[in-house]
Amino acid sequence: MHLLPLILLAGAASAISDCARANIAWPTVFTDVDGLSTNACCTNNRGIDCGFSEKEEGVGRSCRIQCDENGFITSIHLQNIQLSTSTVPDFSTLTKLTYLDISMNADLIGSIPQSLPPALKTLHMNGCKITGPIPPLPGSLTDINLSSNQLSGSIPALPANLNSLNLNNNQLGGSIPALPPSLKVLSLRDNRFEGSLPSLPNSLTSLELQNNHLSGFIPTPFNFKPQVFDENCFVNAINLGSTNKKGCRNAIMTVPINGPTTTNI
Repeated sequence: MHLLPLILLAGAASAISDCARANIAWPTVFTDVDGLSTNACCTNNRGIDCGFSEKEEGVGRSCRIQCDENGFITSIHLQNIQLSTSTVPDFSTLTKLTYLDISMNADLIGSIPQSLPPALKTLHMNGCKITGPIPPLPGSLTDINLSSNQLSGSIPALPANLNSLNLNNNQLGGSIPALPPSLKVLSLRDNRFEGSLPSLPNSLTSLELQNNHLSGFIPTPFNFKPQVFDENCFVNAINLGSTNKKGCRNAIMTVPINGPTTTNI
């Protein structure tokens, strides 16, 4: 007797557009959805309030939304927009979203949602005031930048195809987890990581670990050639536990992969 209303409700829910879902997630930015079934934000960014005009957009500031031919949001690039204090939006219902950059928004607070978009490949939330732990990461991710926040806890299991991980300047601790073989960039400086390093993938070309509490040695067979960077760092940088009189815990080294690459250790 009550099946028809339930079917109608289910049909209405499925007709909600991605712009409407984004409005639910972040109503102060996705302000105009023109009803549930239309995609206003896909049309020249209509209904997006970034707090500045297109003429003000430039290096270090962006207000761009991209959608596919079916009206699904695939890219959100809202960097350094003018916000009132806002919590981190939950875009987990955007099933086609592959690129999310809401970095350099100093008024963005709260924790990262426990569920992230399932197809996400790029996640940039650096330069905000985000706190709490890093949630489980979608297996699709290849590029993560959560640097310069106030994140705590440990690093969760990393996606198998991850290429770049930047968690510099947070309050993360514990041990560094197993690294995927595809990883090229690992930046973990200015945190509270401890213990020894896991095996380093041969694909790695950039490594930053300074100002942590690491100990032990660079794992073999990964081949670093240590060099002196400046008077504040020690010469024998192979030993991560070494310090000099000025307290530099780690030094600059070169990675002999695809030519010399300067790397912070």
